[in-house]
Amino acid sequence: MKILLIEREGTDLYSTLYDSDTSRAMLRFYHPVRHPAGVEILTASLGSALSLVSELRWYIQRYVDEILLTEDGSVYLTWDLADCVYERGVTLSQPWPHRFRYRIHGGKIYRSAWDLGAFGDVPRPELGSGEASPDTGDQILEVWGTSGEYREPDRGEPGMTDETGDPNPESGETPPL
Repeated sequence: MKILLIEREGTDLYSTLYDSDTSRAMLRFYHPVRHPAGVEILTASLGSALSLVSELRWYIQRYVDEILLTEDGSVYLTWDLADCVYERGVTLSQPWPHRFRYRIHGGKIYRSAWDLGAFGDVPRPELGSGEASPDTGDQILEVWGTSGEYREPDRGEPGMTDETGDPNPESGETPPL
């Protein structure tokens, strides 16, 4: 299982994790690598990935915008969905109803609903998740989430939901990324 920690803007997450003796000790067996959006960490299983994320909670709260997990790099799961899968509360099936497309461009993440092209040109269908676009060099990720994590406002950008998972138009906020 691979963990992708998406760093907050203005943060060098890789250096931050290695500058701290505590996080360096937590990661001594995992050998994290830099990623255009943050840091990738390879673990043996979903359980060990969730455990490591739990251990790194202090760093994640301060320096990470989002946690994604993948088994083979073709589809990424949000932390909430991965936790539901681990607890056996969810069985994944194709096509997943709550899919999003993330584009990594210049170290920044742009997110749009799967069926909308909110960040410009829709990637060609033959471009798989995690592959770089030959036209732009951008990396496109297919991300699956839970029903309560995101909603799709009229402009196609994910927005906040209330505690029931329903759209909350009064919030006026968009989820951090």
